[in-house]
Amino acid sequence: MKKQLLLSVIAAFIFIFTSAQLETPADSRIGYTAPGFSVENDGSKVELQKLRGAFVLVAFWSSTDAESRIATITYDRLARNHAEMEFVAVNFDPSAAVYDEIVRIDNLAAESQFRDAEGSASSIYKAYRLEDGYCSMLISPDGKIVAVNPSEETIESYIG
Repeated sequence: MKKQLLLSVIAAFIFIFTSAQLETPADSRIGYTAPGFSVENDGSKVELQKLRGAFVLVAFWSSTDAESRIATITYDRLARNHAEMEFVAVNFDPSAAVYDEIVRIDNLAAESQFRDAEGSASSIYKAYRLEDGYCSMLISPDGKIVAVNPSEETIESYIG
């Protein structure tokens, strides 16, 4: 009996002291804080956390995924007309040459395009749970995800 009581007290202390130090886990669903990341290309670097204070549209795409590529083209054009919104597109193509050529062919704004050379092994890919396919997210100025794969109308309703 004393042994069970002692184990219960120890378990309670562990729970109390560890739970107070844990942060809310990162999640890539509506209502959650978007997992932070940084990615760099050709000397240009973006850190999602530093874009707080503005709406941010993040698109994850690959040239092998037609839907994500089309969405990135659409979002790129939309972002050019909305200076009040930041746009960051993260590509997971294994080939830098293919990525560079597609950015050129699709006439994407190079300053918003970044390639994560680690592909599906990258921390960004894992944090945003992209195993089920590429997606896009609209993130509010306070860092919360407000829409996943938003339409142009949804984006317009937020950034108005």
